[in-house]
Amino acid sequence: ARSKLDKSSVLNDVVEQVRVASPRGGFIKQDEATRRWFEVGDFLAREKTSQTFRDALHEHYKSSSVAKKKRRQKEQAKVSEKLQRGGLADFK
Repeated sequence: ARSKLDKSSVLNDVVEQVRVASPRGGFIKQDEATRRWFEVGDFLAREKTSQTFRDALHEHYKSSSVAKKKRRQKEQAKVSEKLQRGGLADFK
């Protein structure tokens, strides 16, 4: 999905498909006080679905903090490797 509207449509479709495929709605949460489970509304279902997509796809986004951290670690590993091999001339 390219646009925000496309992404929203995908989320709506996923939430709807889960609700149709699940006998009791598919999105539940446990009440901390009573420890009983209850069905959540569309807003929370969309939020959780959105978070799941972000978690699953975080490596595909250049702007994600996890992707940035991995890129920095790779760069630092390259620098360390070059320094160990005496490749200081590469840094001029």
